Amino acid sequence: MNNKSLWIVLTIAVAMFTINGINNVTAAPKAASAGTAVVSIPEIMQTSTRAQAIQDKVLQSRDEGIKELEQMKAKLQVVKADIDARKPGSAEYSKLKQKYMQQSAAINAQQEFLQQELMLKNQRAMESLYKEILAAVESVAKSQGYELVLDRDKIELPANSPSELSLAIQTHKVLYYEKYMDITSKVIDVLDSK
Repeated sequence: MNNKSLWIVLTIAVAMFTINGINNVTAAPKAASAGTAVVSIPEIMQTSTRAQAIQDKVLQSRDEGIKELEQMKAKLQVVKADIDARKPGSAEYSKLKQKYMQQSAAINAQQEFLQQELMLKNQRAMESLYKEILAAVESVAKSQGYELVLDRDKIELPANSPSELSLAIQTHKVLYYEKYMDITSKVIDVLDSK
């Protein structure tokens, strides 16, 4: 082989090595796919001690509201008994009747307020719990190397109505998974460790 041919072969080899080297450096490294995991949000909400603590707090608030209403109703019964002891049409009877009606209206308003307040507290508590669950899911997924975590909801059959069945089918996304993919217990452990 003459010098000219040798230079051409060497030039081509260096060019190919350089191009191949540049492609390897600039190409994004391909990560091995760690896979997909599933969790059960309802199971977490039903079995987690953190979820139970949040629910207990909401129930305590409800019980305090019920106690307050019962006290108001007890006072109303005292006024009712006083009315029953008076002669209908007397000045005292009319005053007590007015007081009874005002207290009764106040009880109804307080009951409506407490129902709305309890619904709002429950909503805020569930939102807070859901955010904590998402953070726990992210923590477990990152530590275990999962790239995707899906909620493995469960369809209850038979459905109560055709529209309920249709909605369940439309929203049910995980149709099958292997048991090893379920990280629900690990998420519960992380959530309850806080």
